[in-house]
Amino acid sequence: VKQYTGRLRFGLAARAVAGHSALCRPQLMVSFSVLERKLPQALELIREILTQTRFDDANLLRELLMQKKEMMQQRVVMAGSRYALGRALAQYSADAAVEERTDGLSYYQWLKGFAERFDEECAAVQEFAGRIFRKVCTRGRLTVSETAAKPHAELRELAASFAPGEKAADTLRVAVPCTPVKTAVPIPAGVSYAVAASHLQSLGQRFSGPLMVMRQLLTYSYLWGEIRVQGGAYGCGFNARETGELAFHSYRDPNPMNSLQVYARTADFIRAFCKSDETVDKYIISSISESEPLLSPAEKGAAADAALFAGITYEDRLALRRELLALKKEDLLSLCGLFEKMAKDCAVCVLGSESALTETEGWQRETL
Repeated sequence: VKQYTGRLRFGLAARAVAGHSALCRPQLMVSFSVLERKLPQALELIREILTQTRFDDANLLRELLMQKKEMMQQRVVMAGSRYALGRALAQYSADAAVEERTDGLSYYQWLKGFAERFDEECAAVQEFAGRIFRKVCTRGRLTVSETAAKPHAELRELAASFAPGEKAADTLRVAVPCTPVKTAVPIPAGVSYAVAASHLQSLGQRFSGPLMVMRQLLTYSYLWGEIRVQGGAYGCGFNARETGELAFHSYRDPNPMNSLQVYARTADFIRAFCKSDETVDKYIISSISESEPLLSPAEKGAAADAALFAGITYEDRLALRRELLALKKEDLLSLCGLFEKMAKDCAVCVLGSESALTETEGWQRETL
């Protein structure tokens, strides 16, 4: 790997499908960067990994399992907003539900259980891993994306080296409850992470130019002052994705319950902002800047892949840009109803110390 590639990564991803919250495209992803002269060796290495990997060494499997479990436990404590966000969004969209089960709190809980029952369950997991691996890593399920100055025939040769296999369904349908749940997760830390999330499809809305502006306005004008400056949290923000997910989050937050109240008052802030003398121009400019960052070749390829699999076209982006450029301050008022609905009916997840969770009586309680 070090000799022939600049980077080689394997991972699972669940691609959202724009406009269809119950659908996603789960994928095993392999991404790598390589100098042109070393492409043949890199492709042979990847072919070997994807066709000859074995799962029969129980001792090595146990070692990797324990490493992964410990690593995830540390990440939950250090970056809890990511896991709280995943748990909340899993109530609304197929992609979030799949990612939560494969790299979220639910996955960590499965890892912990597997570690405790390793001797009884090892053989079944080994059989499952081998069977799924052989089924997935086939030519019928393969998509190859290349970011380069010119196409390389070697990639076609790599595709031809896989077993034919069967083509997978274009999308996976997941039964998401769309029922908001409040979840409290005690963690061994003196700070907390508070998330409130929903989905545009559940709220009967579509992604729009005003929502792009809201990402900037709420994060840097409203939440920053209320949660970061006054509340003392290390970080906070609001995000709205083209695929429909809406989420507020706080990071290393000493008062998570107060942050939830701040999220709920968003509509009041929007009305006050629209009555003020402050213009919306700088937020439009920063929204354009956010949507057109400087990208490396690898990032350009990843962005193109994400848009392709989500079904987001150039025409979709062009329509959003026109909507953004035509936006007037009073147009933001149309979102007040959306945020009022979200305040009354959204999924909430708070990770924090026991003392920070004293006001969560009646919530769903989970343990790490």
